[in-house]
Amino acid sequence: MQNRNMRVGQLTLRFLFLSGLALSEVAISETDQATDQNRNQQSSTEESNSPSETIEVVGQRIRSFSKDLKASDLSKTETLDGDSLQRFGAQTLADAISQARGVDTQLFCANCGAKRITINGLRGEHTTVLIDGFPLHSTVSSFYGLDAVPIIGIERIEVNRGSGSSLIVPESIGGSINLITRDPLRNGLEVNGSWGSHGSRQTSVIASGVDDDTGIMVMFDDSLSPFWDEDDNKIAETPTRKSQSLTFKILEKVTDNWNLNLRYSESKLLLLGGNVENFEPQTYSPIQAQPEDFVGGNVRNDYIGDIARISERIRLSRKEWAAASQYFIGDDIEVNLRLSQTVQHQDGIYSHAFDYNNRDEIQFVGLETRWLTDGNHLLTFGLERKQHKMESSSQALFVDRDPALDPDSFEFDSTAFYVMDRWQVNQALRLGLALRFDQIDVEWLYLDQKIDELVVAPRFLANYEHSEHMSSRLTLGIGYRPPLTLFESQHGSSHDGFVVAIDKIEKSQSAVYSFSLNYPSWFSTWSAHWTRISNMAYAIDRISTQQPLLFVNSEDDYDIYVADWYFGGKYHLLDGGEWQVGVESFHYSDDYADKLPTAANEFRIVGDFSQKSLIGMTSLQAVYVGARDLSRYGYDEHFNEYNLDITSSSFNQVSDPKKVKVPDYVLLHLKHQIQVNRDYTLGFRVNNLTNFTQASVDDTPATWHWHETHGHFDNFHTWGPNQGREYFIEIGGKW
Repeated sequence: MQNRNMRVGQLTLRFLFLSGLALSEVAISETDQATDQNRNQQSSTEESNSPSETIEVVGQRIRSFSKDLKASDLSKTETLDGDSLQRFGAQTLADAISQARGVDTQLFCANCGAKRITINGLRGEHTTVLIDGFPLHSTVSSFYGLDAVPIIGIERIEVNRGSGSSLIVPESIGGSINLITRDPLRNGLEVNGSWGSHGSRQTSVIASGVDDDTGIMVMFDDSLSPFWDEDDNKIAETPTRKSQSLTFKILEKVTDNWNLNLRYSESKLLLLGGNVENFEPQTYSPIQAQPEDFVGGNVRNDYIGDIARISERIRLSRKEWAAASQYFIGDDIEVNLRLSQTVQHQDGIYSHAFDYNNRDEIQFVGLETRWLTDGNHLLTFGLERKQHKMESSSQALFVDRDPALDPDSFEFDSTAFYVMDRWQVNQALRLGLALRFDQIDVEWLYLDQKIDELVVAPRFLANYEHSEHMSSRLTLGIGYRPPLTLFESQHGSSHDGFVVAIDKIEKSQSAVYSFSLNYPSWFSTWSAHWTRISNMAYAIDRISTQQPLLFVNSEDDYDIYVADWYFGGKYHLLDGGEWQVGVESFHYSDDYADKLPTAANEFRIVGDFSQKSLIGMTSLQAVYVGARDLSRYGYDEHFNEYNLDITSSSFNQVSDPKKVKVPDYVLLHLKHQIQVNRDYTLGFRVNNLTNFTQASVDDTPATWHWHETHGHFDNFHTWGPNQGREYFIEIGGKW
């Protein structure tokens, strides 16, 4: 035993030394993922928040029961596997996750590239993002941080729609997304590269090594997505995005009943928006873009002004580590200890004549005990402590402005206890009941505002097998969220300042029902979703009277309804293939839509098809998005032209409204991959085969945003794709 410990220690020291050479510091992290390898795109598995569940001698009974629960699809988890995520060239989580049912990635600023991942039509802030079950992302960091999350090394993504499906996951007003990273399970090396006709590129390397008790994996990713200016007016419709990431992961079987799981990651992101020269501003421009900076004062014409006035720059650096210990006591008890820390730095310069920076830090510790009773009950008891601190700074807003604004820095502490019972009632019925107690304390350090509240969140789910091929699922639950983000939540407003009058936690009630038919060659699933949001935080626009934005809790409740139907199967043409079609319909009130930061999908059809043949695998993805009236999202305040004619009665007024009745459209993505030999693959891909963009219907994101008495330039009239057709070649090797 002593020699073995010495060998493990030497191996760990070698790893830390090499890591230090690469990163100039050492940290390690964790993933708590299951090891079931038979996962298909859009398959359903039970929500996975616990460490690795490989069947061993010690803990045999509790592991087997947990595995059966996963196979039963108890929590209506919808899964995207790693291969399908990268099939059409997704570089980041924000690119890939929109493939999931009921999920959309919304770009609501074409200049800075700010994105939100939404579930069931809810605001992006209402989506809880986890990595291996750890809360490593916040509503602050996810504005840009999701573009810094590479898809390489992701084994699967689990999507829980609705707070009931999320069980013990904290917050989860709209639901949760859990990224499960790969484990080092074999000795190997993977290298992949892709190059696009527009200049996009991505290179990734994954190296892993294992022995009897230890596994180590190193992952590196480097990617570039250039700007697009489809109408050639020297205003980019999407920013240039550059990202790099480096990840280390260690699995260690310390003893037969004790496992350690460690993970460390660093990532960097650069977004350059607005201009088409990849100009990177170093300080903010005190003057915004003026009407005379465009030919004829029209944003569809060439930009002829100072490049700094339209340029935005976001620099992001992110470090995260996580560690998990899994210990078995006999066959019936499992004890899990989890620790993590995330630090993200944002350095931003915006075209609204200001800069804004923040440091966002999350520290987390969780202790969980799972006990399998004799009566087929898997009981879980857990304690969690999360400390979240955001410190903001701005030369323009907090120093140079007269009067200077108060920073929106805050401290958020949460102490939670939860209990859950997953019960195999009989062969047909499985139940899950969870109850979370969260003591939430929020203080905005300079805004004289606090929240101190105990939140109780019960959640329930049931799975009933009517027959071998027919099943029903029902989830009910309460979600919650302290409304922390202010500045970025009202992105695109003229910043005369803001006042906080928020005194309540946002809460939701949700219900999800699904009915499924599953046969060897086809499946069909219908589901209905309802969410009611209370105390939703939003900003009252008082810019026309030169008063600060007023952030308040809404006194109204908002109901959001979603219905979808997914069906598909296998066919036997040539060497066989698979197909799947999904139809989704989203319904919300005009009052709720007006409070969203950008236009949401209302009707969508998604089709995926794959065909095997002697010359490889051909895949096609088709996405249809229905026509919409954007006036309900506040887009009737967007205009193309600012009148510069001083002799005109409409001088200094806006005209030529942007489109509010936008058309439906179809996106097609096509790929063919050839297995050259055992080690190498060669792929050819076309993204946006139809070449549809907003510019193709003369409605780019650039706009004059009118505020009753005045207008300013913005680049957030976003409702459709802004990246045109691009051809790719892909080369991969695996040894």
